[in-house]
Amino acid sequence: MGKALVALSVILSFVFLHGLYGVREGTVAAALCVGMVSKLISPRLKKASGRLLKI
Repeated sequence: MGKALVALSVILSFVFLHGLYGVREGTVAAALCVGMVSKLISPRLKKASGRLLKI
């Protein structure tokens, strides 16, 4: 999802601003890192929430 949003922001930047503005290496790095971190954390959160929600 993060990569798609970065791609969308690049496209919109070219359409409306006629150049690449506001999307730099930090944006791309953040999109990649958020995806990797969420893949690592998601299974652990599902397991923990399953234990917490069982009554």
